[in-house]
Order: sequence, then C-alpha cells, then structure tokens
Amino acid sequence: MTMTCVYHPGQPSSSRCQTCQRPLCRACDHRIRGVSCCQDCIVEGVRLLQNRSLSAPANPPVRRPRHPFLALIFSLFPGLGAVYNGQNVKALLIFTLIAGLEALANQLTGSLEALFTRSGIALYLYSIFDTYRSAVRAGQGSDLSKEDEELRNLLRRKTHLAGIILILAGSLVILGTLWPAALNRFWPILLIIAGFVGWRRGHLNIRDK
Repeated sequence: MTMTCVYHPGQPSSSRCQTCQRPLCRACDHRIRGVSCCQDCIVEGVRLLQNRSLSAPANPPVRRPRHPFLALIFSLFPGLGAVYNGQNVKALLIFTLIAGLEALANQLTGSLEALFTRSGIALYLYSIFDTYRSAVRAGQGSDLSKEDEELRNLLRRKTHLAGIILILAGSLVILGTLWPAALNRFWPILLIIAGFVGWRRGHLNIRDK
C-alpha cells in the first residue's frame, strides 16, 4: 500500500522526514544538506536554536592585562599612561589640564605664574600615581572602561564649568598682558567671581531638576 504525504493526504509520499519519520511528498520534502526534513521539524529546530542562543551566557569581554610598571613609564608623558590603561577620556583630560596650566604659567608673571606652575607639577605627579594605581586595580579585576564612561558622562553634565574655566583663563591672560601689576594684586577677586558664577549655575540646574 502506497503511503500518502502527511501534509497532502491525496499525494503519494516520496520520502520520509529523517527526524520524525513522517511520509512526505515531493512538495513537502525540504532538503537540508541532502537530508529530508518536514516543515514542522525545521520550525522546531529553529526554535531550539533561538532558545539556546538566548539562554547561553554572553562571552565576557577579553581584557588586555595591564602592567603597572609599563603604565608608570608611559605616564611620564601626560595622558599616555591613561591611554595604555584604556582610559582615553581621562588621558585627554589629563593632557589638556597639564598643558593648559603650563601655557597659563608661561603667559603670566609673579604669584600667578608660581600658582599655575605648582598646580601643573602637582597634577602631573598625581597623574603618574593615578595611572599606576589604575593599572593595579585593572589587574585585580576592575573594569576601567566603565570608570572612563562615568567620567565622560560627568564631563557632559559639567560643561558649564568648562566654559567658566576657559573664560577665567582668557581673562587672566588679557589682564596679565594689559595690567600685570594690577592682576598680581587683585586676581583672587576673579576666582571669587568665577566660583560664584559656577555655584549659581549649579544651584539653578538643581532647581530645574
């Protein structure tokens, strides 16, 4: 007795599904790498693969090991040690701040020159220590990329402070060029004004939220 297709009872079967062994006609005989399969088994196979891919744990990102000694050597150039640690945002911030303080020290005289020179040296030394410490923490399992992303988000929220700092720096250079003697005497007033503007801006942002 000739068997008929499980999907088309009026059609004679020409093969069987290799998974469920049900008879199939030529139209229902779906070949996968030469193996006969019915449509139900194909759908079930796809469903199982999808469930397996969803339930399988994601492969953790491969972290390149950081060597604290190499990080320390690279950090002798401002920002390069942070790049070695994979913290590009911190590297850009360190380089910009140190270069900016050095530029201001070269443009100013007297007490302001000493202030910015010492601030640049202090920041440079701290960046070396921070780079070494970050490399050690990376070796202990800390994710430095997440910390760098948090720093990026913080800078985005504090863009008004960057504007205040740039205005203050430009004002100091202009006043130092035109009236150096007066600037060396009254520059703390500019810091007070800049601090008040920054505090007021932050207070208004908190109220808006």
